[in-house]
Amino acid sequence: ILKQQDAQLHARRRAFLWSFAGALPILSITMVIPKILPPSNCIRLFLGQQVHMFHRTLLLEAIIVWLLTTPVQFICGYSFYKTSYHGIQRGVLGMDVLVALGTTASYLYAFMAMLMNEPGYRFFETSAVLICFVLLGKWMNAMAVRRTSEALTQLMKLQAKTAIKIITAHNTNTNTNTNDAKGIDLWNPLKDSYSEQVVPIQHIHPGDVVKILKGASIPADGIVLHGELTVDQSMITGESIPVLKVPGDDVLGGTICSETGTVDALGGKDDDKNKNHVLTAAAFVRVTGVGADSALSQIVQLVQEAQSRQVPIQNLADSIASIFVPVVVGLSFITFVAWYSCCVSGIVPRDWYQGESPATFSLLFGIACLVISCPCALGLATPTAIMVGTGVGARHGVLMKGGETLEIASKANVVLFDKTGTLTRGKPAVTDFTRVGSDDFLKNLMDPSDSNIPVDDYLVWLLGSLERNSEHVLATAIVKYAEQMIEHLLDTKPFTQPSNFVAMTGRGASGLIHGKISVAIGNRAFAERLNMEITPEV
Repeated sequence: ILKQQDAQLHARRRAFLWSFAGALPILSITMVIPKILPPSNCIRLFLGQQVHMFHRTLLLEAIIVWLLTTPVQFICGYSFYKTSYHGIQRGVLGMDVLVALGTTASYLYAFMAMLMNEPGYRFFETSAVLICFVLLGKWMNAMAVRRTSEALTQLMKLQAKTAIKIITAHNTNTNTNTNDAKGIDLWNPLKDSYSEQVVPIQHIHPGDVVKILKGASIPADGIVLHGELTVDQSMITGESIPVLKVPGDDVLGGTICSETGTVDALGGKDDDKNKNHVLTAAAFVRVTGVGADSALSQIVQLVQEAQSRQVPIQNLADSIASIFVPVVVGLSFITFVAWYSCCVSGIVPRDWYQGESPATFSLLFGIACLVISCPCALGLATPTAIMVGTGVGARHGVLMKGGETLEIASKANVVLFDKTGTLTRGKPAVTDFTRVGSDDFLKNLMDPSDSNIPVDDYLVWLLGSLERNSEHVLATAIVKYAEQMIEHLLDTKPFTQPSNFVAMTGRGASGLIHGKISVAIGNRAFAERLNMEITPEV
């Protein structure tokens, strides 16, 4: 799709630039030179020469303008004729039909005027300039479509290009299927031998087992078999906090593995299932969806369908266009007949069309009506607005199920948010700090040289020293808070390096400060693993 859009963009850009290269000198010859140069100027004298062609005496200026207009009309404007032809075959009269009719009528009128050596040859300018402006609009529309598709490109970039495929006794064939799922589920990387192979994502199929390392993009949708990991799912949910995934949980391709670790590094009350995943240091996932079946591909397809789907307002514009074209053609014919009748009956003075026949003079008004009535904005504005609207939304993480959503949004006066990630900054921050331990307990931990440090500041210093070794987003928020709260203290007592540091995936971290002060930071599950008693007030 992107290659097709690039080809269309380059084709429309090339057509506009060539038409502009022809229209600019035409405008200069017919509009600019007569206004700024005197009749005695050599350029005007050159353009005013008479040339014998087609057994007629023709004006050189008219011949030059004709030669410049013809490529613009039939080469640059070929797309209008092609679209009009296919549209008429389907019974659809769109804007291109009106452009083709108007410019062709203008071109033919100017050509006949040139052969008759009349001033009407200046209508070549109308034909060339109109085609140039419409091509400019189509080029801008193509650019809007391509910019919109860049949002899809960014989504597709989230998908990993390669994966670490696990070759096991249950999976010795590169084309495994879900029939082997039961055997794979019984596989244990701590007991069963296996080999690894880095393969392109195209070689990954449902039923394969892939290895997930810290910081890597999950290559495909799947189910966690062994190990634990925290996953950044903000691309799907908008939530900035990584989610803990344990064996049996689903993971989505394109999400980022923030952490992989152990479940029993500190000991604790683990069941037999959890003990199978001790010290894996990586996670293993059985693939359930890849390629078009993955959630990421379905999101991309959703945006593409939203861009291409007709909305009520666009259907209205198309229906108006299908009626508008024949109406304009009819009005142009009526205009010609009315003026011709007035000329023949003598209502229009002969001085008005002196040197021209009544038919030629009346045809001028019919063509003017046809050309001026080209409502290019009607055919371009609605699809361009849909493309740009859905594209901007996708770049900001707002995916729309259809273009009609944009139309309905203009009437909305209440918005309901079902996820906090939609409303937050996307980065966790510490907002409140409450200490529940007594002053005496903390003072007993402090060295005599630190006795002058406030208890709260010392506690924050311990937290910052420990969490500085973790890459979890909550740890980063705690360190940032500590740096701001005890900035004055850090000048004389910088953070120290803890010993015996252990981080448990999705639960917390612990370590020793100065080799004797045990510090642990985590959630309730982490506290229970350390057999810590949490009071009801906490």
